[in-house]
Amino acid sequence: MYGPLVDAASPIALPAPIAIPDPLDRAAVLAAATHPLVDAAEAEAEALGAELRAARWGRYPSASVEALAATEGSSFADEDGIALNAVLKQPLWAGWRITNEIDRARASLMVGLNRVDEAERDIVLRVTSAYHDYVLSAERADALETSLAEHNELLGAIGRRVEREVSPLADLTLGRSRTAQVELDLASAAEARDSALIRLLALTGGGAVNPEMPPRGVSDSLPLEEIALSEAPPAYRRDEPDRRFGSAARSCAFQPLAADPAPAFAERDHRRARRACRALAIRSEAVAAQDDGCR
Repeated sequence: MYGPLVDAASPIALPAPIAIPDPLDRAAVLAAATHPLVDAAEAEAEALGAELRAARWGRYPSASVEALAATEGSSFADEDGIALNAVLKQPLWAGWRITNEIDRARASLMVGLNRVDEAERDIVLRVTSAYHDYVLSAERADALETSLAEHNELLGAIGRRVEREVSPLADLTLGRSRTAQVELDLASAAEARDSALIRLLALTGGGAVNPEMPPRGVSDSLPLEEIALSEAPPAYRRDEPDRRFGSAARSCAFQPLAADPAPAFAERDHRRARRACRALAIRSEAVAAQDDGCR
């Protein structure tokens, strides 16, 4: 198994987003920070960053030392021995080769960072789906358990009425059929709940997650339009004069890179996890409303 132990602290000790349960926020952050797919994408991005740094060193001189075996009468020495030469090379003109290499490495790094974001988004969406499936199946199983208890009580009452010949035998047969159907639905819901929990634990690396439903009325507490506008890329905002993605990508590509990418990766992990988790709130509220209607 991968990921932290059950008692390990969350990688990002920040409060959960508005109306998002703490278990969902912790599971999303945990999966985005520890899943092997994300780790592989981050390792690839770090390798591309090293390639960019190496390409930038092409602008500077390269030093080397040579050891030569000199013999008597050679141009290096008057007697047998070893001659050491220090060589310093600096290209005077490379025909834009070094600049093109730097641009290529920078573009490759941007592609690698986008792969990291894509991997994080995919993992967080899978966590959100598994969490929602578990909560939905658990709520359905609870409702079916209550329904099964009521069916058993009603079936006992019908059985007593049949024994007293007050009700026909067909009522008892129908009651048993409906009770068996409820038992079958309960077993199916329990199986779906256990399957969703296994998926959730696999994504979080076995971290302790106790899923719970979001509070009612979450749509009123979430300023969806404001969140969407604040988190939209600058190239797609209405107040941005240049909406072309290419120019935005080029402006981002030529930004200086941090020496230590770890803080940036950690901040992006939490931001991506929060962003994808907000989608569960509205969906869960709709499911809860449907459950109330079915009951």
